[in-house]
Amino acid sequence: MGRHRRRLPSRRSVAALTVTMGLVLLATGPATAGLASPASRMYGWVGPARRADPGSCAGAVVRDRSMTLRVPRMGLTAPVLDGVDPATLDRGVGRVPASDWPGQGTAVLAAHNIGLFHSIDQLQPGDEVVLAEACRAWVYAVAERKVINAGDPVYRADIPTLVLLTCWPLDANYTTPHRYLVTATLRVPAGPAPAPG
Repeated sequence: MGRHRRRLPSRRSVAALTVTMGLVLLATGPATAGLASPASRMYGWVGPARRADPGSCAGAVVRDRSMTLRVPRMGLTAPVLDGVDPATLDRGVGRVPASDWPGQGTAVLAAHNIGLFHSIDQLQPGDEVVLAEACRAWVYAVAERKVINAGDPVYRADIPTLVLLTCWPLDANYTTPHRYLVTATLRVPAGPAPAPG
């Protein structure tokens, strides 16, 4: 009699599922708990609907919006795509659809801990994080780094904020109960996109 081997999911699939299933709550406070839209509930987010996309300077629609995340300390330049499903996170950094657009509120970006965000723990307070489109960029400064429990809330900030999120520990190839969270505040409002570098 032969034994049947159970096929295990790939590391990338497990990591993507971990990020997708473990995304934290983005809320303005307990009073908004009942205001989640069906799409927000699907991603585990609670709070009022995100603000409308201000539109890219090229006038592209959301699905064609081309953004890049640059983090000099990490040596990272990566495309930012809308969504956090496994296929999206395999191609780049994902913007959580229920979060705000850059410069408007709290924009939340997620990526694989064993992929693009493998060295996110190297970031120090004051480090620059740039989110750029073809003709404008937002420059953020790292303000805080911390490990949180999966499912812990991340509250919408009063000032434009960028949150980078991944699984913790960074070398884990399995579902983890913790997330590494980096919060950066807007240093320079949207201006002309700097030259790549």
